[in-house]
Amino acid sequence: MHVDEDDANVGRIQDEFIPAAKAYLRGSGIEEPQEDSDPLDVAQYKLAMHSLTLHYYDHRDSTGTEAPIPLGLRPILNQLKHSGEMPL
Repeated sequence: MHVDEDDANVGRIQDEFIPAAKAYLRGSGIEEPQEDSDPLDVAQYKLAMHSLTLHYYDHRDSTGTEAPIPLGLRPILNQLKHSGEMPL
C-alpha cells in the first residue's frame, strides 16, 4: 500500500485502521504477540494486521453493506488461533 503524506486519510491509518485491525484480531481470539513469541507467529500476525489495515483503507468510504474480509486472511487467522504459541 502506498499512501501519499498529503492524503487526507493518512492520519486515519494510525489512529483508526491499525487499532481496528488489532481489535478485530483480538476479537477473533488472537492477541498481539509478545517479544519472545515465535518469529513465524509474529510474521503471520503482522501480515494479518497489515491485510486488515489495507482492507479498511480500501473500503474507508464504503457505506451500506460490509465488505468481506480479504480472501487469504481466513487461513492465517486459523493458523494463529491453533498454533499453540498464541494465547486464545
